[in-house]
Amino acid sequence: MDEKIIPFNKLSAYIKSIRARRKTPVIVLCHGCFDIVHPGHIRHLRFAKEQGGMLVVSITPDVCIQKGSSRPFMPQDLRAENLAALEIIDAVTIAPAETGVEVIEALGPDIYVKGNEYALSKDPRFLKEKELVEKLGGRVAYSSGDVVFSSSELIRDHQVDAAENVKLVYLCNRYEVKRKKLDEIFNSAREKKFLIVGEAILDEYKYCEGLGIAQETPVLSISLKNKTQFVGGSGSLAMHLASIGADVTFLTSVDIDSHDCDVYGRKIADSGISFINIQDCNRPLAIKSHYFVNNNQVLEMENGPYKPLYSNFRTRIIKHYIKEIKNSPDCVILSDFGYGLLSEDLVIEMTEIAASKKVLLASDISMTLRTKLEKFYDSDIVTATEMELRSCFHDYESGFSVLVDRLYSESRVKEFYLTLADGSALFFKRPSKSGHYNMESAHIPSLLLQKADNLGRGEAFLAGVALGKVSGANSVQSMYLGSLFGAIHSRKIGNEPVRQEDIFRLMDERKELLS
Repeated sequence: MDEKIIPFNKLSAYIKSIRARRKTPVIVLCHGCFDIVHPGHIRHLRFAKEQGGMLVVSITPDVCIQKGSSRPFMPQDLRAENLAALEIIDAVTIAPAETGVEVIEALGPDIYVKGNEYALSKDPRFLKEKELVEKLGGRVAYSSGDVVFSSSELIRDHQVDAAENVKLVYLCNRYEVKRKKLDEIFNSAREKKFLIVGEAILDEYKYCEGLGIAQETPVLSISLKNKTQFVGGSGSLAMHLASIGADVTFLTSVDIDSHDCDVYGRKIADSGISFINIQDCNRPLAIKSHYFVNNNQVLEMENGPYKPLYSNFRTRIIKHYIKEIKNSPDCVILSDFGYGLLSEDLVIEMTEIAASKKVLLASDISMTLRTKLEKFYDSDIVTATEMELRSCFHDYESGFSVLVDRLYSESRVKEFYLTLADGSALFFKRPSKSGHYNMESAHIPSLLLQKADNLGRGEAFLAGVALGKVSGANSVQSMYLGSLFGAIHSRKIGNEPVRQEDIFRLMDERKELLS
């Protein structure tokens, strides 16, 4: 069965060897997702086989399937194996993109078979496929469509959580995400050193009573009852790592005498973090106020204006940064919330210094309206949410693969991790060569069914990823670790640091770690 699965980069040579035979068979191509092989697929494939002597099926790669966070239902390797097991199929390949264009170019099929619903289709993606097939001397045939099923509808009608669990077990086995490995990472956390550079932010949760609509103007009227305060942003990232025993230094610049900075400094000090502050009287502590009515956030307000970094403060920050780099941290993390501290020239110089000392450098973008993604283009690791990535590129329509391909094409970033609103995460590996290829990706669903608060989940996720990478974990193991951190963080209201015992308890519950 495995010999029927042909890597895309070897497909052209494989077909040339077939065509070199004296009696060349008619080559037929089918392309699609084939997420769940159902009776409609079987009839479609049987029709295709009847058109010629050799049937090749190409499948859409995981990263190009944009049908919801739970899709594909089956990973691309399993989908390829399912099709290869069918006797009527002679060869299977995983396409490098969403459509069959690249496969058609490599294959030059005599017949390209599509479902009957495409006979009158004006979909530009299909029209491009059809034009290319005919240009290469082939033709398009349409199967009857007498029995119609939809993988999407079948999936919606069945238990998606069960499928996610099966996929997660498969992923963990494939990338050796094991409890033993995760335990080893936590046991070695105290030996790891992190240097975090970013803005000082305080999150306020203000719990209010809704008084209704004001009489004078149609606005919501609320009354403050109580509030709680948490270290936010870069500081919360530092606290997550310190909480599991890592040696953490936090470098920032803020007016230590500004409002509520005493609260901020005390919380940082109580966490055991080495706090280095470059005093700047013109850079007050950024405070983000979140207003809640009946535990639902109704407003977010911040007092943190953008303040450009002046050259004298930049010089002092670099001086302390170089001093800390000499202490050989395992990882530098640049956490940018767009208040002006991490200027482009400062980021570039810090990146160059870290690279010269071969120190892993990770970057997190958390305020896309006031920062530039380009300044992090030489980072080893970049993390972002879906909306942060889309905002940076001003692209709200393209699929993930298009966005990430653009990021990798324009930058030198080695690894990119994307977190989604539902709590799941995606890893995209930088391709080894340019051109059309399968971008290796992996998806981990949310590890927690009930989420209390998503605020700050990105910082918790990055803490887990960074810990994994400096401990020798592969990218998927690191992403799983980040997902554990994010899940634990989301269990509670506010930016409380994750606790190691809570992570161990969650790992005890995860069945995929037992296989």
